[in-house]
Amino acid sequence: MKSPFKWASIAIALLLVACGAKYLPALWSTQFDVEEGTSLLSSTVTRELANGSIRIAYRRDVSTLVVDTYDSAGNRLTQDEFNFPGSSLTEYYAKPLFASDDELYWFGRDAQHSVKIDLATNTMQPLSDLLGLDLGGAEAFEFNGAILLENGQLVLAGSDRFASSHPPVARVVVMDADGSVQTVALESHQPFTNLVARSGTDQYLVQSFVGNLGFPILLPTTYLGDSNILVEQPQISQGRILQADQNGAWVTQIGGAGLFRYNAALELAHQDDSLLAMKIQPTSDQNYLMAQMAGNTGLRYVKTDSTGNLLWEIPASANATLDSGLTEQNGRILLSETTRTRAKSVLAQGSDPVMILPISNVTAKVRHRLLDADGKELARFSEPDYKATLQRDPVHGNDSTALEFSAGSCEHTQALLLSSGDFAALSRWCTDNNPNNDQQALHYFKQP
Repeated sequence: MKSPFKWASIAIALLLVACGAKYLPALWSTQFDVEEGTSLLSSTVTRELANGSIRIAYRRDVSTLVVDTYDSAGNRLTQDEFNFPGSSLTEYYAKPLFASDDELYWFGRDAQHSVKIDLATNTMQPLSDLLGLDLGGAEAFEFNGAILLENGQLVLAGSDRFASSHPPVARVVVMDADGSVQTVALESHQPFTNLVARSGTDQYLVQSFVGNLGFPILLPTTYLGDSNILVEQPQISQGRILQADQNGAWVTQIGGAGLFRYNAALELAHQDDSLLAMKIQPTSDQNYLMAQMAGNTGLRYVKTDSTGNLLWEIPASANATLDSGLTEQNGRILLSETTRTRAKSVLAQGSDPVMILPISNVTAKVRHRLLDADGKELARFSEPDYKATLQRDPVHGNDSTALEFSAGSCEHTQALLLSSGDFAALSRWCTDNNPNNDQQALHYFKQP
């Protein structure tokens, strides 16, 4: 005789499939306030520690940095706060970096407003003191990119800031693991604004951009860096570098379609003018994942081999935005998608049908799709949806204060695949539509 529990389980599973319930919710979530300023980049950073717990660092307000540590059950183990010498001018800054479980670099507008934090000793040092740069009359060294190389070097790229109409000075600073500092400055050179580590090497690629008069495409100047030695790469002149390693580099056109692949010698190997690529992620099997668009096909995810040959492709979900992300670890692929819909409507006021209020109904969803290395979907996950009814200006169409809303995730930011097979995801957490009410949420998802 068959077990009644087994048949009940099958019946429940069939019912769930029939109802379309195929998304798994987070095991636990936590929300927190952040101060993101005017930067388009999220300044929150996450890291899996050696013991499997999750460490998250964020800026609560202009002057306070917070570092929280959670275990896999969602219990907050520690919370450390630091008085950050910050500035409200956050339009220029680099994304924070964990150098190790207990060492964190946090970047503000310039080296004077950036710090190195040691969580083991609960101490903080200004980055300007560690670098000790002689700027030759400049007010500060401002950077637009920061990376850690595999040899432990911290590389910063940007420019010097002068009080008067001084010609621009582009600068790269390299701090070795032992604390020694090397730098190179290029006079009358546009600031460096793109910095990419060349994975598998101790090198990096750095770019600056200038406008081409009469043509709306920015032209790059590209250098290959090794410590403080820069070697110009005039052949990389088409666009912005997305990813680089021992196999070469991927470059995307700025302001239009165009994807370029460079070989190990950094020579142009292939060009496709029909593709628009936003993100490229190397995989553990020496291949590449890409989020790209081609013509009218919409957003899609593709996997290629090391020479750019297509291995497989799958379409993104309907209404997926460019805020979507892709992550890979040990053959597991995570597609994290933000989807949004907006519909203009009206809301009746009282019993008089003439008294109507123009509104916009907005829905934002964050979903995750777990794949294997061959692109086969293994499971789907969902974060709480954000829904709002916003008052709309009937003349200009602009939205104002929310009349009603349900809080939820409205934009995916980061994903962290964990060694356990589970993953954590960071999203912008929306309540009303007040831009000064910044919140984020950390969600923990259990593998099925």
